Amino acid sequence: GGEESDSAARALASINPDKAFDLMKKSLKSTKTRKSAACGLGWLGRKECVDNLCQYLNTKDWETLIKIISTLGEIGDKRAVGPLEDRLKACFKYKKQFFWCKVAEGNVNIRFYTVSALEELNDPSCVSTLAEVLECEMDALTHWAGSFSGEMIDSLLGAIMHFADRIDSDNIDNVAYSVIKIFNETEVNVRIHWDERIMYAANALGKLGSKNALPHLERRLKEFEAGDFENPDYRVFTIQARPTPSTELPEWLLDAVRTAINEIKKQ
Repeated sequence: GGEESDSAARALASINPDKAFDLMKKSLKSTKTRKSAACGLGWLGRKECVDNLCQYLNTKDWETLIKIISTLGEIGDKRAVGPLEDRLKACFKYKKQFFWCKVAEGNVNIRFYTVSALEELNDPSCVSTLAEVLECEMDALTHWAGSFSGEMIDSLLGAIMHFADRIDSDNIDNVAYSVIKIFNETEVNVRIHWDERIMYAANALGKLGSKNALPHLERRLKEFEAGDFENPDYRVFTIQARPTPSTELPEWLLDAVRTAINEIKKQ
């Protein structure tokens, strides 16, 4: 079984790492042993296998694919960044002027683990892809709400914040543009906990420091502070976006927007 194979691979790796490494690389070729081989290569942590692992990022079995993705993150070789970016973008396809997420068991897990692996690899060159996929997730959520894109948006915003202080200055405004679209979104499909997502977007905009975000942050703060229930943008947050209808926004949301404004003005 799978557990027995994993145990055997781990035992061989501890006794004879070189022999185990060669065996596990060969075992990647078989769909029956690929998952265990990826586990073993993760334990060994050798960068020589990165190209071998990347060859199987089109693996159909999503549990095996997740293990390969996780192993690439654990090994930490930046050669995996490009292939992982391609794998992440492959989760979407363009149809009728908007992106939607391909329906497949485990698809959301593939996206989660790929974003996590890119964070582990710690190469800011991937941030343009993260921003592009952020917009894809937003399209998927507004047009087809069954893709768990809300949680993916949180994950992507966190990854963008992780790289915020190392993004090339020529690219800051482009990345901020994608985050601003999230910050301004009032689509009803966003549903529960969207105020938390707006907080994450505000935090990311503050870290990015793009002056282009200021008008958006200041406009929304003014609306929030006014508490204008006739304003449909405001009403989305206070009534439609919470599991229990509320008559006011949480103070932490307003604080996040104020903090972002101050951070950008200081830069």
